[in-house]
Amino acid sequence: MVLQELGNSIANALSKIQKENKIDEKALQILLNDISKALLNADVDVQLIKSLNENIKSRVNLSNLASGIDVRRVIEKAVIQELTNLLESGKKPWAPMRKKIKHNNDGRFARFR
Repeated sequence: MVLQELGNSIANALSKIQKENKIDEKALQILLNDISKALLNADVDVQLIKSLNENIKSRVNLSNLASGIDVRRVIEKAVIQELTNLLESGKKPWAPMRKKIKHNNDGRFARFR
């Protein structure tokens, strides 16, 4: 239930930015506040939320974007990428080890551990 509510809150925040006529720093800050509130309701650490907001702001530098770029899409990609980075631990996922199987000289299998 918590993850569903979190996903709905983030989706609502992103849909609000899609409905905005003009995307500026104020609209970006409102989006980040909505996402921060949703993450706080899901008991995410405040330091993680702060770093998430800083990373999104650094990725989406509205003053340096070219005029032909879709700002909404850039913001959406940055939010999704940073949320994904927040969830990834950097470790490889666990994979089961395969046993080594070798052949004997007479064609039968011998198992070695």
